[in-house]
This record gives sequence, C-alpha cells and structure tokens, in this order.
Amino acid sequence: MIEKLTKSQEKKISFYRDRWLKIGLSTERIDRQDAIKRWHKFDKEILGNKNKVPVIFMDSPLIIWLATIYLYVLWYGDKKVTSQVDSQVDSQVTSQVRSQVLSQVTSQVRSQVLSQVWSQVDSQVRSQVLSQVTSQVRSQVLSQVWSQVASQVTSQVESQVRSQVGSQVDSQVASQVASQVESQVRSQVLSQVASQMESQVGSFVYPYLNLQFWAGYFGYYEFMNKELELKLDKQKEWDLLISLKDLSWVYPFKDFCVISEKPTEIYMKNGLLHNEKGMSVEYADGFGVYSLNGVRVSKELVMTSAEQLDPQLIVKETNAEIRREIVRKIGIERVCQKLNAKVLDKQDNYELLNLDLGNRIRPYLKMLNPSIGTYHIEGVHSDCKTVEQALNWRNQTEENPIVLT
Repeated sequence: MIEKLTKSQEKKISFYRDRWLKIGLSTERIDRQDAIKRWHKFDKEILGNKNKVPVIFMDSPLIIWLATIYLYVLWYGDKKVTSQVDSQVDSQVTSQVRSQVLSQVTSQVRSQVLSQVWSQVDSQVRSQVLSQVTSQVRSQVLSQVWSQVASQVTSQVESQVRSQVGSQVDSQVASQVASQVESQVRSQVLSQVASQMESQVGSFVYPYLNLQFWAGYFGYYEFMNKELELKLDKQKEWDLLISLKDLSWVYPFKDFCVISEKPTEIYMKNGLLHNEKGMSVEYADGFGVYSLNGVRVSKELVMTSAEQLDPQLIVKETNAEIRREIVRKIGIERVCQKLNAKVLDKQDNYELLNLDLGNRIRPYLKMLNPSIGTYHIEGVHSDCKTVEQALNWRNQTEENPIVLT
C-alpha cells in the first residue's frame, strides 16, 4: 500500500502539471492523417467497430454540433425526422452532402450544413434529432469507454493509493489543470455553443469525447500510472484513450466520426480566460468566446471602449459576475457620476447609494470585494435606508457578513 510520495515523486508533480496544462491549452493544428489512424485503432479496440469509418474534421465545436445532427438525420434516416427534413431540403442536396461526407470534403460539408440546412430545419426537428444523437452517442461510446477504461482505472487507483497521496496529486495536478482547462475553456465554449443553439445543448452533458479538455484527469492518472507504477488491468485500453489526448471534441458514431479542431487562440490572465481586445477563445471559422477575468461576457462589453459604454448596462444586467466586469471596465466613479449617485449611508467598505435610472430612483449597495479588489453594485429593496438594512436584506439574515463573497 502506498501511503507517502517519495521526494523524487513529489518533484515530478510540477512536470505533469505543466505538461498537461500545455496539452489542455494547446492551439496547435491536429495532424489529421495521424489522428485518423489513431482514431480507427481506438474505434476498433475500444468501441468494437471493425470498419474504418469516414472521419470528418471541422473548425469548431459549434460546427461539429450542427454537422453531427445533420449527418445523423442523413445517415440513419429516422422516418419522422427525415420526412420533415425532406419536405424542406432538396433531395439533391441530401445526396451531395452524403457523398461529401464519404469523401471527407470538410469545407463543403460545413457549407451545406450552415447555408442550406440548418436555417431550414425547425426547432421540432432539431429537438427530435437532439434526443436521438444524445442517446446514440451515450449508449455507443461513453458506456464502453468509461466501463472499459475510466471506471476501472479509477477504482484501481483508489484501491492501491491512500487518500492523502491521491489528494496531494489531485490538488497539484488534476485540480490546477482542470481549473484552467475544464472550468474555464471547456465550460465557456460549451456555454457559448448552447447559447447559439437556443440552449438545446444544455441537456447533453457528456454525449461525446472531450479529449483535449480532459487534461486534468489524464494528468492525474498518468502520474499514478507512470510514477507510482500502478499497473492497470486495462492498461492497453488506457494507453489507447490517452493516445487521443491532442484531439478536441469528438462525436463518434458507428458509420462516421466528426472531430473539432482546437482553438486557434486562447488568451488567459492569472489562469482565467481574459482578452480586452477580442475573443479569449477563438476558432478558425470565427466561432469563439469573449471573456473578462474568467467571466463569459458579450462582444459589446469587450469591444466597446469604456468611454462609450452606457452605465445603464449595470442596472439591466442580472448576472452579478458580468455586472462586476461592467463596473470594472467603466470604472466605479464614472458609474456613480453618470447615474447621479447620492450616498445615503456608509459602513466600512459599503455604501448605500440612490441611483437615477431615468424613470425611477432606487437604492443600490456598493461593495468592495477584498479578494479581487473590485466593486460590485447590487440593487436592494426600496425600503432599505442604511447599509445594515441593505446587507440584512441581501443576505436574508440579521448578521452582517465578515467577508464579501
């Protein structure tokens, strides 16, 4: 039983952390021919697919989501869905796209999906296809991958390594990598896809392989496997899975596979997605994410100068984190000046202000968050006349907070 890491093993932790951060945040183009070979091997050995299926590469998670839905309809031809699609899509287009998929002409498939299909297929069709794609991929891929590889690796590591060793590696490798790769890049990109697809993506959490953005998990288990020399019952399967580490989103089916290219640019500041001049995550086809200090925001907030931003954005925004970034960019003094702020009460780092919203005047609580050094402004009940009343109303308690959260 392993109860403690050696000095040599402890020193190796930073190597694995940095190695997997580099992989998880990579913007290098995928070697497509090599990736196809590796996918076919994985597809055969893990998923049991003996056929070398067409592998289609596309430029972003948004476009592979569109293409996957469309290709599913074309390939598997559910009668209800197909009949609705066929009534709106010319049969010649259908045959052309099928031919293009088989010949792996990526740019033409993308063009057909975007310009000739998606705008014509109504929400009912999309929702029907969504449920089928989700169940198809979950049952075909995830159950096999996780039952044959991940779950056994997890149980084996836990049974052979005590919690204190696992937590040490986790905190310095898996969690540090995942906080930047998983919680920042992957989650914001997925949220952006969902918002552009009318939030339909929200119902499927893991109906695909998310390889590049599983860097935190891969790093953790690679350390256990190599440095602690834990020989896995499914070592071959694990090696095949980790051999795909440089790929991004992958949608695998029995008859085809769609893979997204990695981002072309990723901008971060202090481990958080951040770019004041453009997208923080950008893909080759123009899809991407705007973020400030780790918060996904609108293009308008990033690309509009502070002087031109309307302070009224603050009172219209319901998300506290986005509101904080609006205040941070515009500047608290300018916000107060533009909204004719009048101080009603002060207490420590709090001020209760009356702000002129144009059609009404109402109280807002101005607060300094000491952990990040920025101000928040939150609306409080109109009956609040003091900071203490505002804090009690905000926290639904008679006790004032020691630290603003």
